[in-house]
Amino acid sequence: MLERIHFNLPKYYLSQSLDTESLKKVLGSSDSVFKNLLIIKNGYKALYDFAYLEDDNYELYAYVKVDYAVIGKAKSQSWAITHFKPLLSIKPKYTLICSLKELKSNKVIYKHKETSIKAEVIYKHIEDCFTDLQILLNSF
Repeated sequence: MLERIHFNLPKYYLSQSLDTESLKKVLGSSDSVFKNLLIIKNGYKALYDFAYLEDDNYELYAYVKVDYAVIGKAKSQSWAITHFKPLLSIKPKYTLICSLKELKSNKVIYKHKETSIKAEVIYKHIEDCFTDLQILLNSF
């Protein structure tokens, strides 16, 4: 059964920096570890699921990926550490991914990908994808 998961997309800016103790622990890590900790610190997630399918015949991936940009104190912290500077060039955006695969044939029967800087555009495409999935699943 296909279920819709409702959520609000976050703003795609990370402004809060890590505390000194946390920063010391990630100094030897990659910029992606630092970025993921910033995402958590700011109270966000990297991926937001918008649909769930419980069916042994199909596999569904339906989520919005958020590419966050650093601003404020988080930007200053990224600037101060050389190997975290690649975070400064990330452009904020939302990417919707929706893919339905039939497991018996291992064939993708529905796929949609959309990228936008506007949350309204993503919300519209979420509704379109969900409607398409309902139609597809009801036709089998």
